[in-house]
Amino acid sequence: MHSELMQRSVNIRTRLEPSLPLVLADRVQLQQVLLNLIVNACDAMSYEPREERQLEIVTAEVGQDSVKLSVIDQGVGIPDEKLEKVFSPFFTSKETGLDSAWPFVGPS
Repeated sequence: MHSELMQRSVNIRTRLEPSLPLVLADRVQLQQVLLNLIVNACDAMSYEPREERQLEIVTAEVGQDSVKLSVIDQGVGIPDEKLEKVFSPFFTSKETGLDSAWPFVGPS
């Protein structure tokens, strides 16, 4: 992602907890989720002035057996009227995303 962040003029900062408990999960799926969050954060900041495009990735232990990963950007955020849909399949707040084209009706 380094070259992508440079191309988009996004400054990244990490605050990674050095001694977190082991996370038992699929490594590839976790990488995909993190990459998607970073790309979405970059998209959210694309209309911001270059000097304000700050991305922060933070890890922390939450409780005894939980780890929290946060991806924090300086984008405009999700409009209040779309917040309840945010975890729906194929939802997007992007102007050119799948939300406007869904449901897709293809050949049967």
